[in-house]
Amino acid sequence: MGGLRACLPWTCGLMWVATLAIAGVPPFVGFFSKDAILAAALPAARAAAVVRVLGVGVAAALLTAFYMTRLMLYTFHGPNGPASRRAPTCAKPHGS
Repeated sequence: MGGLRACLPWTCGLMWVATLAIAGVPPFVGFFSKDAILAAALPAARAAAVVRVLGVGVAAALLTAFYMTRLMLYTFHGPNGPASRRAPTCAKPHGS
Protein backbone atom coordinates (compact mmCIF):
# COMPACT_ATOMS: atom_id res chain seq x y z
CA MET A 1 0.00 0.00 0.00
CA GLY A 2 1.72 3.11 -1.15
CA GLY A 3 1.58 5.94 -3.61
CA LEU A 4 -1.72 7.23 -2.29
CA ARG A 5 -0.58 10.84 -2.51
CA ALA A 6 -1.86 11.11 -6.08
CA CYS A 7 -5.31 9.83 -5.11
CA LEU A 8 -5.66 11.59 -1.76
CA PRO A 9 -3.76 14.90 -1.86
CA TRP A 10 -5.80 16.60 0.89
CA THR A 11 -5.51 13.60 3.18
CA CYS A 12 -1.77 13.47 2.56
CA GLY A 13 -1.33 17.14 3.43
CA LEU A 14 -3.43 16.91 6.57
CA MET A 15 -1.67 13.74 7.65
CA TRP A 16 1.68 15.54 7.32
CA VAL A 17 0.36 18.29 9.60
CA ALA A 18 -0.80 15.64 12.10
CA THR A 19 2.54 13.83 11.84
CA LEU A 20 4.47 17.01 12.60
CA ALA A 21 2.15 17.76 15.53
CA ILE A 22 2.39 14.32 17.14
CA ALA A 23 6.15 14.22 16.54
CA GLY A 24 6.55 17.37 18.62
CA VAL A 25 7.75 19.89 16.06
CA PRO A 26 7.82 23.32 17.84
CA PRO A 27 5.11 25.38 16.14
CA PHE A 28 2.54 22.61 16.68
CA VAL A 29 0.71 21.76 19.89
CA GLY A 30 2.48 18.40 20.24
CA PHE A 31 5.71 20.16 21.16
CA PHE A 32 4.07 22.04 24.02
CA SER A 33 2.26 18.98 25.37
CA LYS A 34 5.44 16.86 25.32
CA ASP A 35 7.31 19.71 26.97
CA ALA A 36 4.64 20.00 29.68
CA ILE A 37 4.65 16.24 30.35
CA LEU A 38 8.44 16.16 30.71
CA ALA A 39 8.42 19.28 32.88
CA ALA A 40 5.77 17.76 35.17
CA ALA A 41 7.60 14.42 35.41
CA LEU A 42 10.93 15.91 36.46
CA PRO A 43 9.91 17.33 39.87
CA ALA A 44 8.10 14.09 40.71
CA ALA A 45 11.27 12.05 40.19
CA ARG A 46 14.06 11.76 42.71
CA ALA A 47 17.39 13.36 41.86
CA ALA A 48 18.95 10.05 40.79
CA ALA A 49 16.03 9.20 38.50
CA VAL A 50 15.83 12.55 36.70
CA VAL A 51 18.18 11.45 33.92
CA ARG A 52 16.26 8.19 33.45
CA VAL A 53 12.87 9.94 33.37
CA LEU A 54 14.12 12.51 30.91
CA GLY A 55 15.78 9.80 28.80
CA VAL A 56 12.62 7.71 28.61
CA GLY A 57 10.57 10.77 27.67
CA VAL A 58 12.96 11.83 24.93
CA ALA A 59 13.22 8.25 23.63
CA ALA A 60 9.43 7.97 23.46
CA ALA A 61 9.23 11.26 21.55
CA LEU A 62 11.91 10.11 19.08
CA LEU A 63 10.20 6.76 18.53
CA THR A 64 6.89 8.52 17.89
CA ALA A 65 8.53 10.79 15.31
CA PHE A 66 10.17 7.76 13.68
CA TYR A 67 7.07 5.61 13.31
CA MET A 68 4.85 8.47 12.16
CA THR A 69 7.37 9.47 9.48
CA ARG A 70 7.62 5.82 8.45
CA LEU A 71 3.84 5.59 8.20
CA MET A 72 3.69 8.65 5.96
CA LEU A 73 6.51 7.57 3.68
CA TYR A 74 5.16 4.05 3.16
CA THR A 75 1.51 5.03 2.80
CA PHE A 76 1.63 8.16 0.69
CA HIS A 77 5.08 8.32 -0.93
CA GLY A 78 6.26 4.72 -1.19
CA PRO A 79 5.77 2.16 -3.93
CA ASN A 80 2.38 0.56 -4.40
CA GLY A 81 3.60 -2.85 -3.23
CA PRO A 82 5.22 -5.97 -4.61
CA ALA A 83 2.08 -7.32 -6.31
CA SER A 84 1.46 -4.20 -8.36
CA ARG A 85 4.24 -1.98 -9.67
CA ARG A 86 1.96 0.50 -11.37
CA ALA A 87 0.48 3.67 -9.89
CA PRO A 88 -2.72 3.21 -7.90
CA THR A 89 -5.93 3.89 -9.74
CA CYS A 90 -8.00 6.62 -8.15
CA ALA A 91 -11.48 5.10 -8.26
CA LYS A 92 -14.48 7.05 -7.04
CA PRO A 93 -15.54 6.13 -3.52
CA HIS A 94 -18.69 4.13 -2.99
CA GLY A 95 -21.85 6.18 -2.88
CA SER A 96 -20.67 9.13 -4.92
